[in-house]
Amino acid sequence: MTKRVVFTVLLVACGLGAAYAPDLTGTVRSKAGKPLAGVVVFSKSFKPSETDAAGRFRLRGADQVFPAEKRVVFFSGAGFRPLLKVIDGRDGQALDVELEESAGAERAVPACARDSGRRAGVFLRFPVPKGAALSRGRDVDVSDFQISRGAKGGRGRLYGLSGPRATYGYPSDEWVLAARELTLRPWKSGTFEGLDARGRTADGGRWRYFGMYGEAAMYSDANEEEAAFLDRIIDGVCLAAN
Repeated sequence: MTKRVVFTVLLVACGLGAAYAPDLTGTVRSKAGKPLAGVVVFSKSFKPSETDAAGRFRLRGADQVFPAEKRVVFFSGAGFRPLLKVIDGRDGQALDVELEESAGAERAVPACARDSGRRAGVFLRFPVPKGAALSRGRDVDVSDFQISRGAKGGRGRLYGLSGPRATYGYPSDEWVLAARELTLRPWKSGTFEGLDARGRTADGGRWRYFGMYGEAAMYSDANEEEAAFLDRIIDGVCLAAN
């Protein structure tokens, strides 16, 4: 009985000392001030949220025992440019943002032709250049691939993955926070849409993330030559909707 009481006290004490991340709330509006409904708001380790008719959202953070000092919050709405905000993940705050209409700035991704050559991926199909090395893998519900320059070697490899919740459609916080240059561009193919993000680190390393919910392809820590090779593969993507 004594051991049980001591154990309970220790649990309570540990709970009191834990630093739980607060919820993040806010609103999303257009540049004209109109509340935007249906905007997806996402931050690592939080459950994604979607704005209501008044443009309001709430990201639940109570399950985050050790909140990060910096946290990246992504905003994505159909017809609007994607936006990210870097916040202090330890403080509760309200975040009010404005989204800019994309006005045709989306990159158009074509549907895959019947004979589109050797490709890797499930819905997002990326060309495999002649002479490049391709490896594939599969877990319980996630498939992946890697494309590299074969005998030419190098660090540059395109890594792709697909499956339920394999990716939420955004690059990692670590890549974003380390970037000295960063560009975000939406892409669209029929009713499908996603994000094309590129970054450069302080030491000149390049990274890129191209994806949507459930599927993406990406590379990191690539030099200029490697990035150019991998970018040509990403730029050749097509969408196999069926």
